[in-house]
Amino acid sequence: MIGGSVLWLASNELGMTWSVMDVIVLLIMVLASGMIYIAVNLFFATFSFWMIDSLPVVFAVFSLSDFARYPMTIYSKVIMFVLTYIIPFGFTAFYPAMYFFEGRGFTMFALATPLVATLSLVIAYRFWLYGLRAFASTGS
Repeated sequence: MIGGSVLWLASNELGMTWSVMDVIVLLIMVLASGMIYIAVNLFFATFSFWMIDSLPVVFAVFSLSDFARYPMTIYSKVIMFVLTYIIPFGFTAFYPAMYFFEGRGFTMFALATPLVATLSLVIAYRFWLYGLRAFASTGS
């Protein structure tokens, strides 16, 4: 609700006009962003099958999501690489937002967001299945 209100106000202030296609793309990007968060969460939570205390690893990875709050262009190329190709938090906000700002050079990355989300979920799910096979209960 709040996000939609902020988007509406900002769009009006920037003089942006929304077509039906833009609204559809926005909804797809929001769903894909959520899928990426689920995938990263599942992937790193899966380490708990092998680690006694995996919480510090999960916490460290999710701290990286704070980087997605800011434009990725302010970061070094190394951080941009990590947030694009290793832990794809760049596809949760920055790249999708750039779709709506023409001429910024990130349109192809933005359009790849649903593909990245799907690929991330497939990888995370397969890793989780692998973790399930390795799981051994304490047998209480």
